[in-house]
Amino acid sequence: PMPPRAESHPLADLRDGFLYVARHAQIRTLLLLLASTSLFGAAYLTLMPVFARDVLHGGSDALGFLMAAIGAGALLGALMIARVSPALLGRVPYLAAVCLGVSVIAFSQSTSFSLSMVLLVPTGFAMMSLGISTNTLMQSAVDDAMRGRAMAYYVMAFIGMLPISSLIAGSLSHEIGAPATLSIGGGVVVVAAAVAYALSRRQ
Repeated sequence: PMPPRAESHPLADLRDGFLYVARHAQIRTLLLLLASTSLFGAAYLTLMPVFARDVLHGGSDALGFLMAAIGAGALLGALMIARVSPALLGRVPYLAAVCLGVSVIAFSQSTSFSLSMVLLVPTGFAMMSLGISTNTLMQSAVDDAMRGRAMAYYVMAFIGMLPISSLIAGSLSHEIGAPATLSIGGGVVVVAAAVAYALSRRQ
């Protein structure tokens, strides 16, 4: 049965949730890594039509195959996470972020359609692994009374950053090109993973 809960204002709940995740070291680090990855590492989704048409010289069918490769990797990532032992789960977000950053950089430099499809499989794999492992670790660490509010910030970090990522990627690619934009984003993700892992070790 659901325990009784005192009436509160939604803005007060939002503030309490923010203070909770900001003060909880493990959750704060995971959310910052997830937000950084969604902001800088997910730009490949926005720029995929540009790569299909201008870099790989394909059409709508090429775009469909590229997106399917991402989906295949995501499916593999979801299946893999279910078999990771609890002892190793804590390292998955950082390893997945590094894998995502490196895969995005490699994909951005590919001009072969076949190679690009292959490189997008670990990209989807890493993005899904990062999202699921972060969710699982947060669900395990958060207090029951703050679960809904903390997970709302998880959704904001994972999904809420995507529109901002699209805006940044579109603007930056107009100036320096799509491949360079993805390379920079992938590099930022790798750095963010290293910083987050160092913080987690200190904590």
